[in-house]
Amino acid sequence: MYPIAQILQRFLQRYLKPVVPPPESIRNDADGQEPQNRKPPPCCALETPLHPFQNLPPTYDPSTWWLDGQVSAYPHFRDTETIRFHMKAIKRALLQNILDGCKLLLERTDNRVLLLSMTQHEQLWKAAVSVHKYGVLYLAARWECREEFQPAIESNQQLFTEINIFLSYNDNAIRAINYGVHRLVNSSTFTVDYQTRLIPPTAISAIGVSYIAVRAQDFKGDSVHMLDNPPAIWDLHDFAHLSAASVCPDLYGSKYFAHLTELPSELTALIRSLKIHTTDPTPRYSDGVLFSELLTVLFTSEMRGGAEGGEEYIADYLMGRRELQHLTTGKMPRVKNPIRAVELATLVQNKA
Repeated sequence: MYPIAQILQRFLQRYLKPVVPPPESIRNDADGQEPQNRKPPPCCALETPLHPFQNLPPTYDPSTWWLDGQVSAYPHFRDTETIRFHMKAIKRALLQNILDGCKLLLERTDNRVLLLSMTQHEQLWKAAVSVHKYGVLYLAARWECREEFQPAIESNQQLFTEINIFLSYNDNAIRAINYGVHRLVNSSTFTVDYQTRLIPPTAISAIGVSYIAVRAQDFKGDSVHMLDNPPAIWDLHDFAHLSAASVCPDLYGSKYFAHLTELPSELTALIRSLKIHTTDPTPRYSDGVLFSELLTVLFTSEMRGGAEGGEEYIADYLMGRRELQHLTTGKMPRVKNPIRAVELATLVQNKA
């Protein structure tokens, strides 16, 4: 998972002055949960003007206990057994629906040989789908490739090659994944809330164990129509968020609907992230633009040995000092006006 928290932390540390660590009585429990009796340190008056990335007046004393080492950087991170349990449960349901989509595609061409192999070699099919690139992501985790998929592939490389040829042809893998996600959300597997204001297009917001929120218009109709839609539609990374929310809903589940919906429309637009895949997204530093379009390019460049310092590039972009490459269009957008403190605070709260 891309270190989103680290990026936001570095942003804030550039313009929030250090504060005295809170007293011992308000430290978090060992499991990363915040005690009920925690009282935030005194903060500035609401009318204090805030300017991102500039020095603040000495009287400003923000509540930054959550940035100052009082919370474990990765609560529950070492609970491998619980993490894997929830991840497997989610992937098991998702892959079953994806394989159902593959079966429908095979039936269209009356490919009886591969249809028979789905029953006899289901694990091989799961491996083939999981290692197939979908947008910029893969379903497969490294440990799955090592422990489960590699032995299955090595035991029947010829059949794996035939399956891979089928999945690669005419974007069949992407079509099947589109179908599988759509069908899974419309099944009874998850509890689903239908939100309208703060869910970005085609997004799946994780709330808790088997509990998600989506836009109703994104999942209407028969799932079979997804088989005729070759572009990658969904962000499979949303299922990583669902895994985290399942491990600890209070800590990682989305809880923003109640209060963020009351924000002015120009602030909720930062969360809704409309038109993020176009040449003129609105606004140009919405959550979707930053994390799905701009940071994906920066992260890929760093992974390939390119220039480091993605957080500095994003900070300069937010202040209107540089352009960044937009993943979908390849264009180099620039913000027209520097981001306001209240806008940055909204983006941070949305990721909290």
